[in-house]
Amino acid sequence: LSHGTISQRFGSKEQLYSAALDHGFGGLVGEITVELARRRVAPANDLDVVRETIRAFLVGSARRPHLVRLMNQEGLQQSPRLDYIFDTIIGPTFSELLDPLERLAKAGKIRPVPARAIFFLLTHGAAAPYTLRALSEHFDGYDGPLDDVAHADLMTELLLAALRT
Repeated sequence: LSHGTISQRFGSKEQLYSAALDHGFGGLVGEITVELARRRVAPANDLDVVRETIRAFLVGSARRPHLVRLMNQEGLQQSPRLDYIFDTIIGPTFSELLDPLERLAKAGKIRPVPARAIFFLLTHGAAAPYTLRALSEHFDGYDGPLDDVAHADLMTELLLAALRT
């Protein structure tokens, strides 16, 4: 690469970073979409939408754990990078889960839980064995090797059980 390649192609290092984020998270969103389409047989009710969205996110996160690690790093302090991640990726994507959760809470089918709680339980709790693979492997002696899909299924059901009233 020449010194001018980044500025010619992307304008600035920040725009290059944004393009890399769009590419990486776009792939995750694409995997979530494919996983949802693969598993959805009939029109779903809100609880099914929540279940399948959580599961699809976890399956996608197992394939792209570096993205949650990136959120961990960027989430340490306020910055334009964090704003970009939240405004263009997390906010729009996560809001698709919040609408059915809100309807379920209003109907009395689940307890109302703040968006922050759901987000961090899902991304930094349930997805942690994917992002902290080396630490997770220390539990192989107790549980055997981590099965990414079985873990996604288990975490999905645990989260749903915790939400139910």
